[in-house]
Amino acid sequence: MREQLTALAEAVERPNIQVQLVPMSTDVYPGVDGGFMIATVDGRSVGYLESHVRGKVVEAPDDTAHLEHTWEAIRGYALPSHQSLELIMRTAEKWT
Repeated sequence: MREQLTALAEAVERPNIQVQLVPMSTDVYPGVDGGFMIATVDGRSVGYLESHVRGKVVEAPDDTAHLEHTWEAIRGYALPSHQSLELIMRTAEKWT
Protein backbone atom coordinates (compact mmCIF):
# COMPACT_ATOMS: atom_id res chain seq x y z
CA MET A 1 0.00 0.00 0.00
CA ARG A 2 2.84 2.37 0.82
CA GLU A 3 4.25 1.97 -2.69
CA GLN A 4 0.85 2.68 -4.26
CA LEU A 5 0.35 5.83 -2.20
CA THR A 6 3.89 7.00 -2.96
CA ALA A 7 3.31 6.42 -6.68
CA LEU A 8 0.11 8.45 -6.44
CA ALA A 9 1.95 11.27 -4.69
CA GLU A 10 4.65 11.22 -7.39
CA ALA A 11 2.03 11.30 -10.14
CA VAL A 12 0.58 14.49 -8.66
CA GLU A 13 3.84 16.23 -9.54
CA ARG A 14 2.86 16.03 -13.23
CA PRO A 15 1.16 19.18 -14.51
CA ASN A 16 -1.77 17.25 -16.00
CA ILE A 17 -2.68 15.29 -12.86
CA GLN A 18 -4.66 16.58 -9.91
CA VAL A 19 -5.78 14.50 -6.93
CA GLN A 20 -8.39 15.62 -4.45
CA LEU A 21 -9.64 13.31 -1.71
CA VAL A 22 -13.10 13.36 -0.20
CA PRO A 23 -12.66 12.92 3.58
CA MET A 24 -14.02 9.73 5.16
CA SER A 25 -16.07 11.93 7.48
CA THR A 26 -18.23 12.96 4.51
CA ASP A 27 -21.41 10.93 4.72
CA VAL A 28 -23.20 11.19 1.40
CA TYR A 29 -22.11 13.19 -1.60
CA PRO A 30 -22.73 13.10 -5.36
CA GLY A 31 -20.86 10.26 -7.02
CA VAL A 32 -20.56 8.10 -3.91
CA ASP A 33 -22.59 5.41 -5.66
CA GLY A 34 -19.79 4.46 -8.07
CA GLY A 35 -16.69 5.45 -9.91
CA PHE A 36 -16.61 7.22 -13.24
CA MET A 37 -14.15 8.89 -15.56
CA ILE A 38 -14.49 11.73 -18.03
CA ALA A 39 -12.15 12.20 -20.97
CA THR A 40 -11.97 14.51 -23.94
CA VAL A 41 -11.81 12.54 -27.18
CA ASP A 42 -11.69 14.34 -30.53
CA GLY A 43 -12.91 17.54 -28.87
CA ARG A 44 -15.94 16.00 -27.13
CA SER A 45 -16.51 14.59 -23.64
CA VAL A 46 -16.82 10.85 -23.18
CA GLY A 47 -17.62 9.19 -19.87
CA TYR A 48 -17.03 5.75 -18.45
CA LEU A 49 -19.13 4.40 -15.59
CA GLU A 50 -18.05 1.48 -13.43
CA SER A 51 -20.45 -0.94 -11.80
CA HIS A 52 -20.17 -4.25 -9.97
CA VAL A 53 -20.92 -6.16 -13.15
CA ARG A 54 -19.50 -4.16 -16.07
CA GLY A 55 -18.45 -0.77 -17.31
CA LYS A 56 -20.41 1.48 -19.62
CA VAL A 57 -19.21 4.10 -22.09
CA VAL A 58 -21.32 7.26 -22.05
CA GLU A 59 -21.27 9.50 -25.12
CA ALA A 60 -24.62 11.32 -25.21
CA PRO A 61 -24.02 15.05 -24.58
CA ASP A 62 -26.72 15.25 -21.88
CA ASP A 63 -25.20 12.28 -20.05
CA THR A 64 -21.63 13.57 -20.22
CA ALA A 65 -22.86 17.00 -19.06
CA HIS A 66 -24.47 15.26 -16.07
CA LEU A 67 -21.15 13.52 -15.28
CA GLU A 68 -19.29 16.82 -15.53
CA HIS A 69 -21.80 18.44 -13.18
CA THR A 70 -21.41 15.54 -10.73
CA TRP A 71 -17.61 15.86 -10.91
CA GLU A 72 -17.78 19.54 -10.03
CA ALA A 73 -20.15 18.78 -7.14
CA ILE A 74 -17.73 16.16 -5.79
CA ARG A 75 -14.90 18.67 -5.88
CA GLY A 76 -16.96 20.82 -3.51
CA TYR A 77 -16.68 18.07 -0.89
CA ALA A 78 -13.02 17.28 -1.56
CA LEU A 79 -9.96 18.58 0.22
CA PRO A 80 -7.82 21.03 -1.75
CA SER A 81 -4.99 19.38 -3.71
CA HIS A 82 -2.24 20.26 -1.24
CA GLN A 83 -4.22 18.91 1.73
CA SER A 84 -5.05 15.75 -0.23
CA LEU A 85 -1.36 15.23 -0.97
CA GLU A 86 -0.48 15.75 2.70
CA LEU A 87 -3.08 13.16 3.69
CA ILE A 88 -1.72 10.69 1.13
CA MET A 89 1.82 11.13 2.46
CA ARG A 90 0.75 10.83 6.13
CA THR A 91 -1.15 7.66 5.31
CA ALA A 92 1.80 6.24 3.33
CA GLU A 93 4.06 6.74 6.36
CA LYS A 94 1.76 4.54 8.44
CA TRP A 95 2.28 1.60 6.06
CA THR A 96 5.65 -0.06 6.53
